[in-house]
Amino acid sequence: MIDTTTQKISLHEERRWFIADPHFGHDAIRRHCDRLFSSIEEMDATIWENLERVGAEDTLIVLGDLTGTPSATST
Repeated sequence: MIDTTTQKISLHEERRWFIADPHFGHDAIRRHCDRLFSSIEEMDATIWENLERVGAEDTLIVLGDLTGTPSATST
């Protein structure tokens, strides 16, 4: 891609990534929404592993709930 304002060539095009409602640390959401993970630790680790694909030049947009509330994590 060539930036027409600077005339610089970029070998990496910016990508936009979207993630919705990851609910980090929220075990109740894992159970109630039938997320296919054996534990909250496995769910969180899988989400983080997938987020490693987002590059430094990319934009990550998080929609919805990032985590659960302290009371929600225990129920």
